[in-house]
Amino acid sequence: MIHFHLHYKTDIEEQLAIEYYTNKNTISSSILCQTFDGENWTVSLETKEKFTLYYKYIVLKNGTPSLKEWGKPRFIEITHSLNTYLEDKWRARANEDNAFLSTAFTKSIFRRNLLKDKLVEKSKSNYNQITFRLHAGTIPSDLCFGICGNTKALGNWTTPILLDDSHFPTWDITLSIGETNFYLEYKYVIFDPKVGSIVAWEEGINRHCHFVFPDTSGICLIVTDENFKYGGNKWRGTGVAIPVFSLRSRQGLGIGEFQDLKFLIDWSKMIGLNMIQVLPVNDTIANKTWTDSYPYAAISVFALHPLYINLIKIAPLRNKADHKALQKLTTALNGLDKVDFDKVLEVKFSYLKNFLSGV
Repeated sequence: MIHFHLHYKTDIEEQLAIEYYTNKNTISSSILCQTFDGENWTVSLETKEKFTLYYKYIVLKNGTPSLKEWGKPRFIEITHSLNTYLEDKWRARANEDNAFLSTAFTKSIFRRNLLKDKLVEKSKSNYNQITFRLHAGTIPSDLCFGICGNTKALGNWTTPILLDDSHFPTWDITLSIGETNFYLEYKYVIFDPKVGSIVAWEEGINRHCHFVFPDTSGICLIVTDENFKYGGNKWRGTGVAIPVFSLRSRQGLGIGEFQDLKFLIDWSKMIGLNMIQVLPVNDTIANKTWTDSYPYAAISVFALHPLYINLIKIAPLRNKADHKALQKLTTALNGLDKVDFDKVLEVKFSYLKNFLSGV
């Protein structure tokens, strides 16, 4: 049995529900939650087999869905038929930390190299368990999150327990709890594994968890917390925004090309930039004149701009005279102070037609 609890204040005509599906049944279902005060919502879902459950909280107004919490579905892996209790927080759309949960950050800027030798405690079968989950992506890839609190299991405020980043940007740690009635105070920390020390503590008051386990053993409590409390010291990065046509190099033909992005990447890394944003690179060739140079006048949302193709990278020219002529044109166009859009377009399309015709 899975027992859900969410604190979310609703209006008189609103009700909370859970929309869910499993890895064995991708068709979503929903179940209504109950409340006694319009703020604390609970519901139980019976389980009889192992599966992964994906779910989201939604708000119903007069029985019709009116609001769904932000982000990807939550997940929980059901590995047994025993009771699991979930303590969740609503994920609001209007949260500035949501930007750091986009793939630009989770799969690039903050991309994880999964931690090795994680300090994960193996739970004891005759004990109850508590899993702490932190949903946060704002952390450099060389650092990790940990948890520290007022009990021995949480390091007695001195030794943090590192969280597992296998499901980044969700972090978790599962601990065994011998008591049936416990009160925990804790904070998340940022830890540097290389030097073995805490880099930063969360700001503000301590988080807390008070729970009473049933008398039976093998119960699992999962507490999900949203975002690390940075206070005013949030991550800041620097970057550059640039149109591809301005990335001119000697290897190009009088205009920036796709391969020139490699040089920009190397330069950005050398001076410590965190990100590169390029203007649209979709095809804009409609009139075959300089009026097509505007990067926001795309004629396709799928096709890449053919003008950014490097001719030499396609294939070598078989005709030596053509190769020599192209070298001469490259020198001439690269020597111009400005991009001659019309001439570059004429030369590139001429040679591209030759390639397509098998010359």
